[in-house]
Amino acid sequence: VWLALVTVSTLSYASYLLQRYFPVKSYALLPAIVGGLYSSTVTTVALARQQRATGAARRDFSVGIVVASAIMYLRIGAVIALFNWPLAMLLLPALSGLCVVGAGIAVWDWNRRTEWPASATATEVPAINPLQLGTALAFAAMFVVIAVASNWMRAEFGQRGVFAFAVITGGTDVDPFVLNLAQGAVSGMSLKAMSTAILIAASSNSVLKAVYALAFGGMRLCRRPAGELLILGFAGFIAAAIYVE
Repeated sequence: VWLALVTVSTLSYASYLLQRYFPVKSYALLPAIVGGLYSSTVTTVALARQQRATGAARRDFSVGIVVASAIMYLRIGAVIALFNWPLAMLLLPALSGLCVVGAGIAVWDWNRRTEWPASATATEVPAINPLQLGTALAFAAMFVVIAVASNWMRAEFGQRGVFAFAVITGGTDVDPFVLNLAQGAVSGMSLKAMSTAILIAASSNSVLKAVYALAFGGMRLCRRPAGELLILGFAGFIAAAIYVE
């Protein structure tokens, strides 16, 4: 638990420092990249809210939402590599491919942009200190709960139970689930099975962010990024199916 907490907090804190002391105000693209290193979910909600606040469909906000999710796959790969190099290498093609798909969607959308209106302003993603005691304790508690629940699902329902649980955890924070698998906390799972579960969780998270985009940004303004996130999630589920033994 301590190693998982230190790893995630360190990675998140690096992003926090960039946001806090070197704020990037280049419309929404660069803030989305930095925010995606911290939390693609937080970034999605923040950009969707600002999209609604502008009252117009800003293309940079839409692209930023997709970019944050593309960065999520790189973050997941980096975290796994610290604990389980063979698992990281096995997942490298899928995570890299999904990042490329997300980046490709973002580039395509970006190239279709119109000139920014004169009133367009830059944006910032909220920077939350991940080293605060409450934040750290919440992550540690979630890590333990997910570890216990994952093992129970594995014991009661087998490998498919863990896959079903991956869908549920993808609706929250994927880091505790991913780290549990990378550390071998769930017994009796092969590298391929763990890869499948991780891809399912990440894909479920993309679907959830599509829902968040619509909920916080509105159907009229955020239906495009929501649809693109659904495409990214669908691609992730396809990748997960390829890894199934």
